[in-house]
Amino acid sequence: MATMGYKEAFKKMGYSLLVPRQDWSAISDKGVCLAIWRKELTMIGGLPHLDTRTVAGPIEIWGRKPGNALRIEHLKTARDRFNGVIDAIIVEGEPGQGVTDATPWLPSERKGTKWHLTYLDEATGHYAVEVRKS
Repeated sequence: MATMGYKEAFKKMGYSLLVPRQDWSAISDKGVCLAIWRKELTMIGGLPHLDTRTVAGPIEIWGRKPGNALRIEHLKTARDRFNGVIDAIIVEGEPGQGVTDATPWLPSERKGTKWHLTYLDEATGHYAVEVRKS
């Protein structure tokens, strides 16, 4: 299976990263797209779920980074403007050390499911998202 670059995966979903080495999310007129580490995914009822309060590394490491501040703003927009629905890029690699592959969660390939924001702490950046059947 061929690997896809991080920036290329966002572009395939219709988003542009302003600073690819720092951005963990992107926004466009159609929505918000979030990079999600495969290593941090859990399954609930057979569907992917992520809650940074329980699976992400220590917030002291990532909480003050520019990517977190931007992601908070993007997630607020997803909540307020797009009913909590987000697009996603699933990334491989070691969180905090680099992406080795990126896979767009293309709606055409994930029939009947969408990612939804279920929790956001605007002060810290902790969040939870889950896949739901449409």
